[in-house]
Amino acid sequence: MIVKDRKKPIKLKMAEALLRRLPQHHYKRREIVDEYKKRLSGYNGEQEMDYFLKELDDNFIIINDLRLNNQGVYFQIDSLILSKKEIIILEAKNISGTLYFDRKFKQLVRILDGKEEGFRDPLSQVELQKNRLVHWLTDRGFIDMEIKAFIVICNRSAIIKVSNNEEETIGKVFHMDSLIDVIDKSNKNKMEILSKRELLNLQDLFIESDNPLIVSASDYFDINPKDIMTGVQCPRCMLIPMIRKNRTWKCPNCRYNNRKSHEQALQDFLLLLNPTINNSQCRDFLHIDSPDVCKRILNSSRLNRIGNTKGKQYFMS
Repeated sequence: MIVKDRKKPIKLKMAEALLRRLPQHHYKRREIVDEYKKRLSGYNGEQEMDYFLKELDDNFIIINDLRLNNQGVYFQIDSLILSKKEIIILEAKNISGTLYFDRKFKQLVRILDGKEEGFRDPLSQVELQKNRLVHWLTDRGFIDMEIKAFIVICNRSAIIKVSNNEEETIGKVFHMDSLIDVIDKSNKNKMEILSKRELLNLQDLFIESDNPLIVSASDYFDINPKDIMTGVQCPRCMLIPMIRKNRTWKCPNCRYNNRKSHEQALQDFLLLLNPTINNSQCRDFLHIDSPDVCKRILNSSRLNRIGNTKGKQYFMS
């Protein structure tokens, strides 16, 4: 049972928004394209893993995209699986080619089209997550929970190899087609450590302790906010800006008309420039002169709002 769904990562959303709003010739564009492809591949792999996780019965509780604070150190877990018997950490990797897990030098080497490329060692990464989770649970009185950690290879065509055929390593890395079998085997013939009530209390503790990442696009991608193009973008030909006439956005290039094209522009502003938006900022970004028009647009949006009439701010959840 999935109790916390996976959402598109904030850094992936920011990369998408930047590719919509940076000029084609911008010096950072190639770097952002690479970042976008990497994060999209990772997200797609995690979604593939979720497809298999849905097959687990209600004896398992699944919490996706969990970010915890362990005495000032934050750590992220792709998927956390809770049961009365144990806790399982899953780290998804969507990488193609031949994957060689070198335990001697603690690195992952990918061979693709005759080219070797090095990556951070996922096994060391997931073991660090496990150790941090042990400390996190111990600090909260959960000292008897067994924790296992696995690497799930989400690319079906990838070939997995390990140094010296180490049995321990082989058991920790597998293709996602084996995911359910691995979880069932891990859980089989073990004593229950938690009661149903204790398991639900632990679930609630994780959910309440989740600390979603908050990051600034200008800081993370090192982008000057002045480089971001303003205006409503045409969803058909991608021109910026569209023109608003008779409550409809019209594209002067391809003649496409849409009444709600501003919705993506509002999302882009909140992702790239500021976590809140007011009427004045809305007018500037959407290229609208009328405060009343912007008031109607903001009030009809699906954004949350705070403040009184004059100082009202709108924001995403």
